[in-house]
Amino acid sequence: MAGVASTGLTGIGVILQVSDGESPDTWATVANVTQLSVGGATLNLVDATHLNSPDYFSERKPGLKVSSDWTGTIQWDPTDATTGSATGLASFLEARTRETFRLNAFALGITTGLECDAYVSELGNIEVTPEGLMTRSFTLAPDGKVREVLLSA
Repeated sequence: MAGVASTGLTGIGVILQVSDGESPDTWATVANVTQLSVGGATLNLVDATHLNSPDYFSERKPGLKVSSDWTGTIQWDPTDATTGSATGLASFLEARTRETFRLNAFALGITTGLECDAYVSELGNIEVTPEGLMTRSFTLAPDGKVREVLLSA
């Protein structure tokens, strides 16, 4: 039986970017990102059960949709402008500012990206091992809907 070849792509070349907030946007690539998880959503369900619900089952109604957190890992470099405490992820957390982030896979020929306005809600512990690069996890909490956007070179 003949199989079907994978059309999946590896992640090398995908970048996380942050906007400078100007119009038009200028995007800075967040340095040393090694892992990302982005783009999910959850539909909250409201309990609509009442004392005479059919067949003794609970009932639900759709409520608000919530964009899932964007999580990732960076190779820790406190001097880098996109991750450090002066102008990067650490500064966004400290200042409690909402920033615009996007997932950009244009280098892979993918012309649609994901974009969201988000808060840096967590910077994890710095992981240190004898023979590995130091790493740090981060969490971006989207404020509103994650948007599909067209990318260009």
